[in-house]
Amino acid sequence: MPVRTADERLTSAQAARQAPAAARRRDGTLDSLAAALLLQAELDARRGAA
Repeated sequence: MPVRTADERLTSAQAARQAPAAARRRDGTLDSLAAALLLQAELDARRGAA
């Protein structure tokens, strides 16, 4: 199975800009949103490459 790497350095900052309330919480909400943004970017890239 091929492995793809992704630059995730700015996803938390992007998530905090999109949902400022999540940035103030300490329950993992911001990390979950950042992961969703990273996954969506990967899916969009794959759709554009097809």
